[in-house]
Parts: sequence; C-alpha cells; structure tokens
Amino acid sequence: MTALTSPNIKPMLPTTAPRDCEFLEITSVTNVITRRQLQDHCLDGVKDRQVRRSCQRLSSRGLLRRMSPVFADPTATAACYAYSITENGLHVLAEQIGDPSVLLRPSSPPPAPLMRHELVTTQIQLTLMKAVARSTSVELVRQLRRGHIVNPEEPDTAKRTSLRFDLSNGKPLFCEPDYAFVLQSGAARVGYCLETETGANGAKRKIARSHQGYAAFADSEFNRYAVLFPDVTKGPFLVLAVAPTAGYRDQMRQAIADKPARALWRFAAYGDLNAESFLFQPVWFLHDQSEPMPLLNP
Repeated sequence: MTALTSPNIKPMLPTTAPRDCEFLEITSVTNVITRRQLQDHCLDGVKDRQVRRSCQRLSSRGLLRRMSPVFADPTATAACYAYSITENGLHVLAEQIGDPSVLLRPSSPPPAPLMRHELVTTQIQLTLMKAVARSTSVELVRQLRRGHIVNPEEPDTAKRTSLRFDLSNGKPLFCEPDYAFVLQSGAARVGYCLETETGANGAKRKIARSHQGYAAFADSEFNRYAVLFPDVTKGPFLVLAVAPTAGYRDQMRQAIADKPARALWRFAAYGDLNAESFLFQPVWFLHDQSEPMPLLNP
C-alpha cells in the first residue's frame, strides 16, 4: 500500500474543522459533487455560507478541485460549481480517518461530456445514503462509483479491478455500472447495480447497450459477480434503472421485456425517488407488472 506521507502532500487539516473532513469523505465516495448537493446532504442544517467557506478553504489548499465552467446542478435551476477530490485530498482524508484504502479512490474528475450524468448519479447516491441514514433496519455495506477499486485488499496491483468488467468472449462485452452498492436488512444482504439515464439516448438504445453485459455478469456458471458482491445472501444482484421521466421509464420496461436477464431489472422515475420513498415506498417497477413495489419490505 502507498505510504500516507509525501513531501508533496499538504499537512493534515486542523482537528477543529470536522466539516472539512466530512466534505472530503463525501466527495471521495461520489467522485463529483456540487456545493448545493454537499449542503443538502448535511443532516445538521449547515448554512450556505459555511459550505461556501469550507469549499473555498479546501480548494485553496488543493484538497478539492473546483471545476469551471459552471455545471448544471440536477437538484436546482441555479448553476453551481462542481467539485472533485484531489490526490492531496485523498492523502489528507486517509490520514484523518486512518484508512489507507482511501488512496485507491479516483482523484481525477469525470470527463466533461459525462459531468451532467455523473452529477445526477451523485444525487441518486446521496438520496440512497440519506434513506439508509433514516432507517434503523438497513445498512449500506459498501458503495462504489466509476473508477473505484472493487478489491482494494488485493496486494497484487495488477489484479485489482475497477467498476468496469471485461466479459469479452470473442467480441467486446463489458459491464460497467454507474454505481454499485450492497444493502443489508436483517440477515439478508443484496447487491445492486445502478443505471442512470438522463435522456441523452433513447430507451431502447440504453437497454440494447447494457442488457447483455448484465446478463453475462449475472451468469451463475461463471460467478463473475462474486468479486463485486462477495457476501450477498440473495444473488446475484438487481439492476436499478433510473429514468428521467415516467414515460422513459416505461419505454425501458418495454425494451427489456424480451431480454434474457429481465428479471434482474427494476425501474423508477428520477422524480419519484427521495429519502422517504427510495427503500420502502412502491416506486420501483418490474417489466411486466402494472403496479410498482418497494425496493425492500418494511
């Protein structure tokens, strides 16, 4: 494992700035986030000016990267800067929380053409995190975004795997979730892969580009999904497809209806997801059922 000290790494944050450490942690697990999303995620009512000062302080120290131009915030009509963590930020965070595996998280921002998509994915991730925080019966066991290492405990760096699985067998075939996570409720532990759709592509094309990869990844004969979901009690996993509108959601349901792995998929509209509905309210549709169902039983 890479050492936690380096002459090029800036010193630790003062212990009097826990909010700064919290912001570094959230940014490191989401890859990219806006100031508004940071503020909305705080459960203790942190004020806007406090978030601004914290982001400015972290940016001036080279721990967060403020990206320009301004990107659209998916949670509001106003524009807002997007932030990602830097290599310095990862080192400081690893020191603060005593976890060297933090250093394996990505320190580069998403490509500009993917920024809108990644910010929407961040909003869904934060909504899930808030939903779990409000529940006394559900635990978020692990979560991974694009570029995160799936098996950080592997000592051989050549064998470490990111959240992009090459399943090629004679022709290119990949499975690359936008976000993967594991929930534990009671004794049950279930893995989920998230597919975020912003409407940039047609629903049929979206399904056509992704369904084969998930089918191959879920194939129990090869047990490929075990590297991502090694301890699940209900396998292999579920695919959660979040659509920009209810109409788009239903088009995706129709597109998956004749595909081999259709039973893996659940569909929801972005506007129906919030901290109250995500886990326990009937907002998720199967491909062949007219009535939605909750993701988990209360």
